[in-house]
Amino acid sequence: DANKNGEAVVRVMEVLDQASQNRQHKIELLREQAIWIVPLLVATVALVVAWAHCNGFAWVFAPKVEQTSFALVLFGGLLIGLLGSVMSVVFQLSNRDQGTAITGLRSHFIIVALRAAVGASASLPLVFLVHAGIIDLGSTAPKMLVVACFLAGFTERWFVDRLTSIATGRSAGKAPE
Repeated sequence: DANKNGEAVVRVMEVLDQASQNRQHKIELLREQAIWIVPLLVATVALVVAWAHCNGFAWVFAPKVEQTSFALVLFGGLLIGLLGSVMSVVFQLSNRDQGTAITGLRSHFIIVALRAAVGASASLPLVFLVHAGIIDLGSTAPKMLVVACFLAGFTERWFVDRLTSIATGRSAGKAPE
């Protein structure tokens, strides 16, 4: 009986040790991701600030988006979408719970960069549709376009899921058949 109790204690100690090692490994993976994400966030904010400093966002204060340079609106929309997607990645990383599988934490820089690119690209259709006058956002169109581009970038995962649903011909709520 004492032998079984000893084996049980050893097994409990092994499980606790493994859990502790997994936690340490998760912390290390999060540190590795932060090494990539922090410079990406800083670079994105620096780009937005530099573009604003060069009056690249002057179109936001124009009465109508359609009357401003398409190139300025396009680049500004891409930057705001990029900022939204990078913020999404940062929030996702900071909100990881301890129950997250270690494999779920393995995001390489290429994946993070692709997510940022997809988020920035998600703002493109909005810029085209609003600038062409197909979507009328009213008198607040420039400001609403900034908000919409940020949200398109921030919700890049949702955007990709919708595109996948459209491409596979199934509605967003249905499981594949």
